[in-house]
Amino acid sequence: MTLMKTDSVNATTIEQVLISGDLNRLTAEQRNIYYKSVCDSLGLNPLTRPFDYIVLNSKLTLYARKDCTDQLRSLRGISIRIVSRETVEGVTIVTAQATDKSGRIDESTGAVSVANLRGEALANAVMKAETKAKRRVTLSICGLGFTDESEVESIPNARVGEPRAADRILAHQDPAMPMSYKHAVIETVQPQPAAVAKAIEAAPAPQADGDSGFMVIDIAEIEEHRGKAGAVWKIVAASGDVFACPDDILVGDISDAKHDGRPVKVEWQKRGTKRVILSVQGVSE
Repeated sequence: MTLMKTDSVNATTIEQVLISGDLNRLTAEQRNIYYKSVCDSLGLNPLTRPFDYIVLNSKLTLYARKDCTDQLRSLRGISIRIVSRETVEGVTIVTAQATDKSGRIDESTGAVSVANLRGEALANAVMKAETKAKRRVTLSICGLGFTDESEVESIPNARVGEPRAADRILAHQDPAMPMSYKHAVIETVQPQPAAVAKAIEAAPAPQADGDSGFMVIDIAEIEEHRGKAGAVWKIVAASGDVFACPDDILVGDISDAKHDGRPVKVEWQKRGTKRVILSVQGVSE
């Protein structure tokens, strides 16, 4: 991708996200710029990581973390009070009311199941309901439709994992630095243990286990297969060659290359019946 002026990249990035609603359609550079643009538009400090990534219905987007709502309340002079607490059929419901500095008022609820809970577990659930209510009303009064961090774990099929290299959220972050933060990934993936066991077996394989080599390929397909042992990605080249890749950071680089229409040079090693990708390099024009 050719580096463009910041304003030009911002315009292109925002246009694509508004049309598709899917950050996964953007390159890593564009996601970095989009993330910072969102923070700048709200007056938030991106260094405190107010947002994280979430994949819902196959679309990559942002959700609001605690630091986001805390900063919003401080920046916009929002005060919050709890107006009601009740338990209905095993669910504790807390209603929070927010008032901004202009006097505008909004209300939202937070609900958590407390059925069969006792002691500290019950106390934590009640506090969680209050937290949900406060954060949801903060986003509501600010006119923001982001999912809040307190709601993430209640969405079916939620899992937390290390972000891909392409998802580094700060443009100035040194790519050589290890990833130390986490993000939530919400997706609907049916377990496919049989597919995991058979992934990549169609590839023309080297003769001996442990053989290795390099190949320049154009990416045709990327498929994720999930089983008890975790995720394995099936990488299919335009030439028909098939590889396995268990590393989501490498898959992030491969996904970016596919999106940009760029070939990549992969290093592989034969393990059993599979050719496993060990590293990915860009190809000079």
